[in-house]
Amino acid sequence: MGYILLTIIFIVIGVIAYFSFTTPKHEPTVRQITFTSSTGLNVYLVEKIWGISSDHRQVVLTEVPQKDNDISNINFTYSGQLPFLYKQVKDTLFIYVQKPLEQESSFNGNIKLKQVVLNNPEMMDLLMVYEQEGLKKL
Repeated sequence: MGYILLTIIFIVIGVIAYFSFTTPKHEPTVRQITFTSSTGLNVYLVEKIWGISSDHRQVVLTEVPQKDNDISNINFTYSGQLPFLYKQVKDTLFIYVQKPLEQESSFNGNIKLKQVVLNNPEMMDLLMVYEQEGLKKL
Protein backbone atom coordinates (compact mmCIF):
# COMPACT_ATOMS: atom_id res chain seq x y z
CA MET A 1 0.00 0.00 0.00
CA GLY A 2 2.82 2.41 0.87
CA TYR A 3 4.56 1.65 -2.44
CA ILE A 4 1.43 2.55 -4.44
CA LEU A 5 0.90 5.80 -2.49
CA LEU A 6 4.57 6.75 -2.96
CA THR A 7 4.30 6.02 -6.73
CA ILE A 8 1.16 8.17 -7.06
CA ILE A 9 2.79 11.07 -5.18
CA PHE A 10 5.91 10.76 -7.37
CA ILE A 11 3.79 10.83 -10.56
CA VAL A 12 1.77 13.86 -9.40
CA ILE A 13 4.93 15.78 -8.49
CA GLY A 14 6.46 14.84 -11.84
CA VAL A 15 3.42 16.05 -13.80
CA ILE A 16 3.33 19.35 -11.89
CA ALA A 17 7.05 19.89 -12.43
CA TYR A 18 6.76 19.07 -16.14
CA PHE A 19 3.94 21.55 -16.77
CA SER A 20 5.50 24.30 -14.68
CA PHE A 21 8.68 24.22 -16.82
CA THR A 22 7.22 23.53 -20.27
CA THR A 23 3.99 25.54 -20.34
CA PRO A 24 4.41 28.86 -22.15
CA LYS A 25 3.85 31.98 -20.08
CA HIS A 26 1.29 33.41 -22.55
CA GLU A 27 2.68 36.91 -22.27
CA PRO A 28 1.58 39.39 -24.93
CA THR A 29 3.76 39.94 -27.97
CA VAL A 30 4.41 43.63 -28.59
CA ARG A 31 5.98 45.02 -31.75
CA GLN A 32 6.72 48.71 -32.27
CA ILE A 33 7.43 50.54 -35.54
CA THR A 34 8.74 54.13 -35.55
CA PHE A 35 7.77 56.79 -38.09
CA THR A 36 9.75 60.03 -38.16
CA SER A 37 8.37 63.32 -39.47
CA SER A 38 10.35 65.89 -41.44
CA THR A 39 10.67 67.86 -38.19
CA GLY A 40 12.35 64.88 -36.51
CA LEU A 41 9.51 63.95 -34.15
CA ASN A 42 8.35 60.34 -33.92
CA VAL A 43 5.03 58.52 -34.05
CA TYR A 44 4.89 54.87 -33.02
CA LEU A 45 2.73 52.11 -34.46
CA VAL A 46 2.45 49.46 -31.75
CA GLU A 47 0.93 46.01 -32.20
CA LYS A 48 -0.01 43.93 -29.17
CA ILE A 49 -1.10 40.31 -29.61
CA TRP A 50 -2.24 38.14 -26.71
CA GLY A 51 -4.36 35.14 -25.81
CA ILE A 52 -3.60 31.45 -25.65
CA SER A 53 -3.96 31.15 -29.42
CA SER A 54 -2.87 34.76 -30.10
CA ASP A 55 -6.41 35.58 -31.11
CA HIS A 56 -6.62 39.04 -29.51
CA ARG A 57 -5.00 41.98 -31.27
CA GLN A 58 -4.70 45.70 -30.68
CA VAL A 59 -2.91 48.17 -32.92
CA VAL A 60 -2.34 51.65 -31.56
CA LEU A 61 -0.77 54.87 -32.81
CA THR A 62 0.94 56.94 -30.17
CA GLU A 63 3.49 59.71 -29.81
CA VAL A 64 5.17 58.07 -26.82
CA PRO A 65 7.43 55.02 -27.20
CA GLN A 66 5.98 51.99 -25.43
CA LYS A 67 7.89 49.86 -22.97
CA ASP A 68 7.47 46.13 -22.45
CA ASN A 69 3.83 45.01 -22.60
CA ASP A 70 2.31 48.27 -21.39
CA ILE A 71 0.44 50.23 -24.03
CA SER A 72 -0.42 53.64 -22.65
CA ASN A 73 -0.68 57.23 -23.91
CA ILE A 74 -2.68 56.07 -26.91
CA ASN A 75 -3.76 58.52 -29.60
CA PHE A 76 -5.64 56.08 -31.89
CA THR A 77 -6.65 52.42 -31.47
CA TYR A 78 -7.54 49.79 -34.07
CA SER A 79 -8.81 46.71 -32.22
CA GLY A 80 -8.94 43.29 -33.83
CA GLN A 81 -8.50 44.46 -37.42
CA LEU A 82 -6.90 42.04 -39.81
CA PRO A 83 -5.21 42.68 -42.14
CA PHE A 84 -3.51 45.97 -41.31
CA LEU A 85 -1.59 47.64 -44.16
CA TYR A 86 0.30 50.93 -43.99
CA LYS A 87 2.84 53.18 -45.67
CA GLN A 88 4.46 56.53 -44.97
CA VAL A 89 4.71 59.14 -47.70
CA LYS A 90 6.58 62.21 -46.49
CA ASP A 91 4.67 63.40 -43.40
CA THR A 92 1.52 61.36 -44.07
CA LEU A 93 0.89 57.90 -42.66
CA PHE A 94 -1.60 55.98 -44.82
CA ILE A 95 -3.49 53.22 -42.98
CA TYR A 96 -5.52 50.76 -45.10
CA VAL A 97 -8.43 49.44 -43.04
CA GLN A 98 -11.92 48.01 -43.34
CA LYS A 99 -13.29 49.87 -40.32
CA PRO A 100 -12.08 53.48 -40.01
CA LEU A 101 -11.64 55.45 -36.85
CA GLU A 102 -14.13 58.27 -36.44
CA GLN A 103 -11.45 60.93 -36.57
CA GLU A 104 -8.43 61.65 -38.68
CA SER A 105 -5.91 63.99 -37.22
CA SER A 106 -2.32 65.06 -37.02
CA PHE A 107 0.08 64.21 -34.29
CA ASN A 108 2.19 66.82 -32.51
CA GLY A 109 5.07 65.68 -34.70
CA ASN A 110 3.21 66.88 -37.79
CA ILE A 111 2.57 63.36 -39.12
CA LYS A 112 -0.90 63.26 -40.63
CA LEU A 113 -3.03 60.13 -40.40
CA LYS A 114 -4.96 59.26 -43.55
CA GLN A 115 -7.25 56.23 -43.47
CA VAL A 116 -8.01 54.43 -46.72
CA VAL A 117 -11.21 52.46 -46.20
CA LEU A 118 -11.59 49.31 -48.28
CA ASN A 119 -14.36 46.77 -48.44
CA ASN A 120 -13.47 43.09 -48.10
CA PRO A 121 -12.98 42.28 -51.84
CA GLU A 122 -10.81 45.39 -52.28
CA MET A 123 -8.70 44.43 -49.25
CA MET A 124 -8.24 40.88 -50.52
CA ASP A 125 -7.16 42.19 -53.94
CA LEU A 126 -4.71 44.60 -52.30
CA LEU A 127 -3.25 41.80 -50.17
CA MET A 128 -2.17 40.05 -53.37
CA VAL A 129 -0.11 43.06 -54.54
CA TYR A 130 0.56 45.16 -51.41
CA GLU A 131 4.35 44.85 -51.67
CA GLN A 132 4.33 46.09 -55.28
CA GLU A 133 2.22 49.05 -54.10
CA GLY A 134 4.87 49.99 -51.53
CA LEU A 135 2.75 48.94 -48.56
CA LYS A 136 3.79 47.01 -45.47
CA LYS A 137 1.69 44.52 -43.55
CA LEU A 138 1.53 44.40 -39.79
